[in-house]
Amino acid sequence: MEPAGLIPSGESLRFGPGSQRDLAPSTPRERLTANVAVLELLAQLDEENRLPSAQEQGVLARWSGWGSLPEVFDDTANHSEAAARARELLQGRARAAAARTTLNAHYTDAALVKAVWSALGGAGFDEASGGRVLEPGCGSGTFIGFAPDHVRDVVGVELDPTTARVASLLYPAADIRGESFAETRLPEGTRDLVIGNVPFADVVPHDSTHNRLGLSLHNYFIYKSLHLVRPGGVVAVLTSRWTMDAANPAARDAFSDMADLVTAYRLPNQTHHQAAGTDVITDLLVFRRRLEGEEPLDLTPGWRNLERLPSFRAGTGLEDAEVNLNSLFVQQPARVLGRLTSRSGRFGPEVAVSPPLTSEGQSLAERVAADLERQLGFDLSNYADVRPLFTPPPAPTRPTSAPATTSSTPNAAAGPSMPGSRGSANALACEHARARGFSLLPSVDGDLADCAAVLDQLVRLAECGR
Repeated sequence: MEPAGLIPSGESLRFGPGSQRDLAPSTPRERLTANVAVLELLAQLDEENRLPSAQEQGVLARWSGWGSLPEVFDDTANHSEAAARARELLQGRARAAAARTTLNAHYTDAALVKAVWSALGGAGFDEASGGRVLEPGCGSGTFIGFAPDHVRDVVGVELDPTTARVASLLYPAADIRGESFAETRLPEGTRDLVIGNVPFADVVPHDSTHNRLGLSLHNYFIYKSLHLVRPGGVVAVLTSRWTMDAANPAARDAFSDMADLVTAYRLPNQTHHQAAGTDVITDLLVFRRRLEGEEPLDLTPGWRNLERLPSFRAGTGLEDAEVNLNSLFVQQPARVLGRLTSRSGRFGPEVAVSPPLTSEGQSLAERVAADLERQLGFDLSNYADVRPLFTPPPAPTRPTSAPATTSSTPNAAAGPSMPGSRGSANALACEHARARGFSLLPSVDGDLADCAAVLDQLVRLAECGR
């Protein structure tokens, strides 16, 4: 087992998890106990006005959010001692914000995160291809923690203020924004890579710029990410199966207008059970935003379409039912990392994926991660044989005159942020952020995108002193 530790990152140190054992526990009771320990530690850090030690970062890293613990927020329940303590520590807006995350705060197993990073690195994501990374819906920052060393410019967006604060204390060199992704302002077309596990929900975020189509939450995250990544850049996300299986193809058509679907894999039901306590089906989708003038390259035929299939390998009573399944998974069943089957859902029969067999001592996530890394690496290489997958970012150009304004500054109409939403919530963290912000200035070399991004950061860092 790889030990957790601290990894140098610029002028600061970031937490470096070794495996899932360093992160969220596997049972609801253990997750609740770990969350209470984190809340108590945050209160102690506030009282003592300091940043966490390396040992205390190990406590923070076991935060799991509230996705598998909705009973904590049930006012009619008979709460355990730990749940009662959590309610005591979470007050006001912090409790309300936490309660809203119970439907979609599900984190990714470390084995899967490492597999995705490894495959992307093997396909050419290195220092030459850029290091500007965005993780929307970053949770406590697992993808950030396993990022390769050349990644130096990381923006993480997390709605829950407590979770955002945990991420900022674990990864102080990252720009952790405690806000709705709909409020996130970044220069469009400048990120080299967007990576993460987007939240799933049947809600439509309000964003007059990036959601005129009325996309559901998970599809909106992907669509906005495709706008924020640069042409030639990559979006690699875990998402709900309904991105691929929804009867309405509007989201898939919108993605296709901007990007190639490089590859897609469907994961078994219980893949996220240990890390997140959920059995939902997820898909890993990898997109590459096309360069201007490039024609669509379709190495994943049929992915915008569905097939209506008889309920297959189903239990008693489902044999005559039908289910929707994306044509890509029908035509290329090896993309399903398990056995495709059906089960009874809330609204009738639904697709399910039974897990593959595991070796002794091997978790399901580790088995799926091994299969995923191997097949993902193969698909990325196949795409790169036809079209460059990770093209270098454009060379900086010096403007003839300084721009008068920039559209990347935060919109004041978005309203005040929640406590702890931008950077750490204590004075020492703000001092660290200010020092880091001013240290960015010498690195700007005339690139308009760099200037806009740094100005955006300095505006937010200045808010620490308000």
